[in-house]
Amino acid sequence: MNRRRTVSTAIAVAFTAPFALLSAAPAFADDKPPVSALRTETGKKAAAPSIAELERAAKAAQEAYEQAVAARKAQHDVLDELPGTETALGKVAKAADEIAKAAEADRTAADKKLADARAALAALGESATPEEKAAARQRVTDAETEATAAAEKAASARAKADEAGTKRDDERVAEGRKYYALQVAEEKALAAKQAADKALADARKALEEEKRRKDEGAKGEGAKGEGAEGGDAEGGDAKGGDGKGARGGSEGAKDAAVDVKEQGRASGTPVEGTNASGSLAETGSSSALPQITLAGGAAVALGAGAVFVVRRRRVSGDA
Repeated sequence: MNRRRTVSTAIAVAFTAPFALLSAAPAFADDKPPVSALRTETGKKAAAPSIAELERAAKAAQEAYEQAVAARKAQHDVLDELPGTETALGKVAKAADEIAKAAEADRTAADKKLADARAALAALGESATPEEKAAARQRVTDAETEATAAAEKAASARAKADEAGTKRDDERVAEGRKYYALQVAEEKALAAKQAADKALADARKALEEEKRRKDEGAKGEGAKGEGAEGGDAEGGDAKGGDGKGARGGSEGAKDAAVDVKEQGRASGTPVEGTNASGSLAETGSSSALPQITLAGGAAVALGAGAVFVVRRRRVSGDA
């Protein structure tokens, strides 16, 4: 009796263990979200711009680039004409330079007069009277005063001329910086134009590629339909109209339907260009299924071994 109970228990364990493990398979499944959910989340992203929008963007970028080129050329012309153009600051600098040159000429004349007065004083001999010597010394003093004033005036005029010239040069430098800024703006406008043109070209290429794939798919469906109709006709003619041809055509249509169904099951990727908002059914097996299958097989083997051992002991006991 004990042996029978042991055998029954081993058999029950061997046959129920695989089903228990298979029922627990969802617990071993991965926690990763299904691919369909990820695709659904991706479908919520902003839609790509249309061809019309890309065309408008490319046109706007082209116009901006043309305006940038025109502005840069106009500033280039300003720089070319700037040296010969009498701007307000240029006129002030020119007048100040003329005043400074005149003051420097007066200073030169005063220095010469002083030198002559000193030479005349030195040329007086012992025979010169005191009145002549006093007059010569007074001329030297007056020349020194005049030369000092002329030097101060020339220095002041030159400083003013230099200041006016600096302002004039700053104006030219500012125009040059403006030209450089316009060059940078032109380069950026060109880069934006090229990017817009490339985006438009890529979108048109993608549209043509999608249209080509759709055309090829339509042709493939048409060819498959023609093949199915040809199979029906050949199946009907093969048996001379005795009913077997119709049955063969029906089986061919059934096989075609099964083929289409199998293809639909095998493809888990949504058709490109559609915006699915739901979730697709998950197919395939869990990553833990092979381990569960091995465990079930081990349980079956263990039960079979237990049965074998019990029977062997029973035979030994009967002997």
